[in-house]
Amino acid sequence: MTAHKTSSSTSIPEAIKLLEEAARDKKEEVQTILTGNYKNLRSLIQDKEHSLKDSLSGAKDSAVETVTDLKDEGVRKAAELGRDVDKNVHEFPWRYIGGGVLAGLVLGLALHRKSDG
Repeated sequence: MTAHKTSSSTSIPEAIKLLEEAARDKKEEVQTILTGNYKNLRSLIQDKEHSLKDSLSGAKDSAVETVTDLKDEGVRKAAELGRDVDKNVHEFPWRYIGGGVLAGLVLGLALHRKSDG
């Protein structure tokens, strides 16, 4: 029975040593895996960041172009409307004179009623 105790008492430290070595190996393996995953994640985030910047830049350029086109169209329409009004005023001046007098009369009456009330 003593021989059995001696072999079991020497095998416990050996077993502990083997467990420590296995734990150390697994620790290194886990660290390697985590480091690799971290690098992959970081690379993926950087790629998405560049993609997002490119998309936002494209959207900004498109928005600026659209606003510029709308401004140009507004200026063109305003000039066209001005030409049409000028043409009509020259063709039918009394209509516009009468319209101005009527608008002044309505505005005068509205202001007069407010001051009486």
